[in-house]
Amino acid sequence: MPLAKDSLNESQLKDFQDRFVPQAETVNEYLGTLTGSAKEAYQLTKLTFQNLLSDFHRTNEQESAKLVCLERATEAFFKAKPESSGILSKLSPKEKVSVVLTECFGVSVQEIAEMLSCELVTSRALLASGRKSLMSGSLKHGSEKEKSLVIGYMSDYLGEEIPDKKLLNFKKALSVVEGEKPSSEDLEDSPVVQAFIKMRYELDAVRAKFALDLDQIESIQILAEEPKSILAREHKALEILGVAESKQLLLRWLLAIIILVGVGCVLLLGQSRIEQSTKDFDPLLYLGNETEAFEYDYRNRLDFPVRGIEEVYNFLKTRKQVLGHNPVVLSPPIAGVNVLGASVLDYDPRKVSAVLYLDERSLDLADSGPEVVALYCYDGNFKSLEKAPQTNKNGQTFQSYTSKRFNMVAFENGEETICMLMGRMSGADLLKMASQRY
Repeated sequence: MPLAKDSLNESQLKDFQDRFVPQAETVNEYLGTLTGSAKEAYQLTKLTFQNLLSDFHRTNEQESAKLVCLERATEAFFKAKPESSGILSKLSPKEKVSVVLTECFGVSVQEIAEMLSCELVTSRALLASGRKSLMSGSLKHGSEKEKSLVIGYMSDYLGEEIPDKKLLNFKKALSVVEGEKPSSEDLEDSPVVQAFIKMRYELDAVRAKFALDLDQIESIQILAEEPKSILAREHKALEILGVAESKQLLLRWLLAIIILVGVGCVLLLGQSRIEQSTKDFDPLLYLGNETEAFEYDYRNRLDFPVRGIEEVYNFLKTRKQVLGHNPVVLSPPIAGVNVLGASVLDYDPRKVSAVLYLDERSLDLADSGPEVVALYCYDGNFKSLEKAPQTNKNGQTFQSYTSKRFNMVAFENGEETICMLMGRMSGADLLKMASQRY
């Protein structure tokens, strides 16, 4: 049976790669949020792009690539009928699709209606029923009509796009749903508004789990790679390998001479460079900035996004030689604090391991985005830090710091490694978390 790409010419294959392959991560995040399974999401993502490649002749270049990919991913999801887990498990498949497309990817109810081949009123009803199910605990009073009005216009209210004619009715319905008297005051502190914002944060936290790694993205790119391009790439790789082998003997004796002459210079210059770099490295400032950057956009800054402590531990363990220190992973003893993944930060020549945790308790705060807790490890000891109050717990010494942005707890892991835990949670919680090694 011929491959789907065999029916496309070089220009069409390039068009496919340029337009659709960049949407692979969006598709995987979408399917991951729907299914709750990384394995299921990746399989369906590959199937989505295989189907899209087969039907490439039917696509319109004027259509949004994102919408086309999400529509094909929705078709794959409905056909596979996977069992979903997590916060969406109680919703029907169409309710899941409506809620996730709207809240996570900004797709309009009109566009969802076209994807589902249904009337606009049906699309609105699916979105409303899905939102109600996710917020059932906060919608305690009022009629179904009043609840639907609140749910239907909540996004417009939060985006300050609600028409003036609807605003008064929205506020009255919201007060009834909450069981309180109508009020003209600002409604940001409303429990229903907070529950809606929390729902969005929770969905976004789920979505963040399903970022693709480089190997997975490459496997999707290869789906549309032209056969002669594959052969050329492989031939070039073999050619390079052959040239390398033929030059190997010549390079060996030249290398030996270079090493003998250069090793002394490298040691002298390298030592000077390391001493200067160590002197210039301000961990409280630099790692505080890293934590703020992670909090702003953790999804795109993690080298290894994953939701398992053991996977993070193994990731850092395999990079121990590159890091030059013994990285630490913590098992959070605090309910609602879960690992997001790990990264290696390059402060040449120092390498810093970073493990990121999401404090999901922050999702309850309407005026705050998701808060992260970051654990950094690097080669050093207390002598390289400013003096600070010390606490001894279970035989381990901890130093505590605070800034306008974060609280910090530092501790040593042996004589050669120092670790710093940073976050907006209280110093007591940080100390409790820092005491729990994996």
